[in-house]
Amino acid sequence: MSDDSGDDEPKKGKATKRKAKKEKDPNAPKRPLSAFMFFCQDNRPALKQANPNANFSELGKIMGAAWKEVSEADKKPYEAKNETDKKRYDREKANYTGGAAEGSDDEGSKKKRRNRRKRPPRKRERKTRMHRKVPRRLMCYFAVASALN
Repeated sequence: MSDDSGDDEPKKGKATKRKAKKEKDPNAPKRPLSAFMFFCQDNRPALKQANPNANFSELGKIMGAAWKEVSEADKKPYEAKNETDKKRYDREKANYTGGAAEGSDDEGSKKKRRNRRKRPPRKRERKTRMHRKVPRRLMCYFAVASALN
């Protein structure tokens, strides 16, 4: 008996397909920045100069630690910027038509429908007399008869 603990070979079976991503509308309003992102915009150059050899991920960790150390009073201006940016986003979102006026959504949905592949119908094999199901009565009879022998 073999042990299947090692995954040396890929599993056979159904291949997983990724869903096609929705194309983003370039005219859609940009989402609001968080207070932390406003903090990063202001402090990234200073932290970059203090840590010139730090890469992007290390700078992110440093900025996250710095954000945790900032007092609530010092966070207020960044939270205020976040609130004004949220209002800007809500205003732009209310005015945004969703690209329906351009007709891009209609064309995109038609393309999706056209590109959908239909599966060919499965060919069913014709069952012979040997492949037919054996009635339960007979299965019980065979089981009892084999137990007696």
